[in-house]
Amino acid sequence: MDSIDDCSFARSSSSDVFGKLDAELPPVRISADVLSEVHKLASAAGMNLSEYLRTMVHVRVFGIEHVLTLQADRLRRAMGNAEQLQSEKQ
Repeated sequence: MDSIDDCSFARSSSSDVFGKLDAELPPVRISADVLSEVHKLASAAGMNLSEYLRTMVHVRVFGIEHVLTLQADRLRRAMGNAEQLQSEKQ
């Protein structure tokens, strides 16, 4: 590596497609039954509760198409990096 620009980091500077997670929503009181159902929905989606709720907020605020586009772009960037690593190994 000749410069810092050539450096690959183990973690990205932002773990969320909408940027730094530096704010919180206020707590919401719900029944234990509702909480149990939300946990089940999150689990079925392969997410922890916070990730699931964050995704639901993003979809409601920005719309499903925008969220899907951002996630697809992030995946394409990651796959581009994977393809680059494969070609470097050969």
